[in-house]
Amino acid sequence: MQDERHDFSGYEFFMERCAIREVDGGLKRFLAEGLAAVETQRYCRKHGVSEPMDTRYRLLVKAYEGDGRTGLWFDTVLIRPTTNE
Repeated sequence: MQDERHDFSGYEFFMERCAIREVDGGLKRFLAEGLAAVETQRYCRKHGVSEPMDTRYRLLVKAYEGDGRTGLWFDTVLIRPTTNE
């Protein structure tokens, strides 16, 4: 039961970030979801929360991980990547 709550927490975080970026930020849905996926992955890893099992989330994370430009693009546009020091 504990794992389900962690997954729900990660999924809820992802959906909230999507909505904030889309509604409040005025971004197109695909961009809002992509940015939210990267932020959710970082949040989950930092706080020890299970990442969402949602297929859409998994596909977005996989797409952004395969892009060697992601760190540079996020650094210049919206999000400064975090480093594990």
